[in-house]
Amino acid sequence: MSTVDKPAGKKYSNSRQRKLTLRCRALPTEAEQIRKLAEDLGLSVSEVLREAALGTKIRRPRKPLPSLDRQALAHLTGQLGKVGSNLNQIARHANGGHGLGDHESLAATVVHCRKLIEQLAKLLA
Repeated sequence: MSTVDKPAGKKYSNSRQRKLTLRCRALPTEAEQIRKLAEDLGLSVSEVLREAALGTKIRRPRKPLPSLDRQALAHLTGQLGKVGSNLNQIARHANGGHGLGDHESLAATVVHCRKLIEQLAKLLA
């Protein structure tokens, strides 16, 4: 077996390192079970079969968030973008020598940011 000279420190993806293809026979029900397992785990069929055959622990990636949580995160992300834009405008105004002016609106923005952060923390917990 020959080795390939690799530049020091450079990492290659597994797909570039794995050049051989193995085949196995399976019943349609077995193939479907394997595909379903791979999908549930967020892995490829190759990864599931390789890890099962080699006796390595099948890693379980973080499950995707349910669609409702994704919608809530998308909404909160949009809201945080708006808050960030407001804070940027306040900073630009203050840096232009105009002062902060309305302290109440600044305090309200900070309170709004804290609420959004609390909601995000609940969703990500």
